[in-house]
Amino acid sequence: MSTSPEKVTTVLGSCISVIMYDTEKQISMMSHNIMPSCGKSSACNGDCSNVYKYVGCSLKQMLKVVDSVKIPRSNIIVKLFGGSELMNSGHNGESMISIGSRNIEAAKKIIEKEELRLVAQDLGGVSSRKIIFVTHTGEVFLSRTKLKHEESI
Repeated sequence: MSTSPEKVTTVLGSCISVIMYDTEKQISMMSHNIMPSCGKSSACNGDCSNVYKYVGCSLKQMLKVVDSVKIPRSNIIVKLFGGSELMNSGHNGESMISIGSRNIEAAKKIIEKEELRLVAQDLGGVSSRKIIFVTHTGEVFLSRTKLKHEESI
């Protein structure tokens, strides 16, 4: 969580970044998640190890912070980035849902369930992304780079 002006930079491939920004208090948070969930059989409550590694756990932890500082959910705007397709098929040519797609699906499901306001997104595709998040304004600057796929022999 940030309450002071900063620029936070991250690079995303199949990972996703969820940004939450309070439009009134100018409090912001940003995650960088590599997997959709921690794999617990019961619902994650945000207390697993490496909580910020997983979309589900990370968003739940971010919302705990929002609630702890008494930010109304209606003041929060959300921006979502990443989830590129790094692999197009599974073993033996079988199709599979990529980690990027699963990360996007997990984030959108929680955003919808929690009735958060998603105002910007740049998702999927075959480009990596570099984002720069300006914490005190909620602005995000984005650049893309084509990923190079190697053919397996």
